[in-house]
Amino acid sequence: MKKEMNKKEDSKFFRNKKAQGIMGMGFGTIFSIILIILFVVIAFMVIRAVLNSQKCAQVNLFVEDFRNDVKTIWNGGGDREIQNQNLPKGIEFVCFANLTKPITARGVLEEVGFDLTLYEGTNSNIFLYPEESACNRPYYQVEHLDLDKITSESNPKCFVVEDGKVKIRVKLGINERLVSLE
Repeated sequence: MKKEMNKKEDSKFFRNKKAQGIMGMGFGTIFSIILIILFVVIAFMVIRAVLNSQKCAQVNLFVEDFRNDVKTIWNGGGDREIQNQNLPKGIEFVCFANLTKPITARGVLEEVGFDLTLYEGTNSNIFLYPEESACNRPYYQVEHLDLDKITSESNPKCFVVEDGKVKIRVKLGINERLVSLE
């Protein structure tokens, strides 16, 4: 009798072992672990997509705010210092260039200027550098800017971005028709 009980217990043991599969875990446990890993990977992908869209929104808001400030100065005269704190990390320069004229910048800005010549013919005058940090759309058109005056000393004229902040003085003199930058 005792031997029969041991046989029954042994057969239960082997049957359960056989159903457990790899590493002694049941199929349900393995399947659950795979699902958890899949959900975690998808969650990270969604978070990255949201953060990238936030970066693009910051770039677009900066350009729209800048356009509005230039238009306000152009309509009313005077000057205003723009201190924008919404640029994403990674953008090093906000540049203004006249791509119909030769690049005259020196040093680091000379390299930036030559990179910007890729956008010649795009009818744009404001550039965010480097392109990868600007949502792969680094060039924009802003109306009412006096590019000849802005780029008279250096083409492109670039403003350094530090910690997402850029300071640009937008002004329009009494006898001037277009807005200049300092």
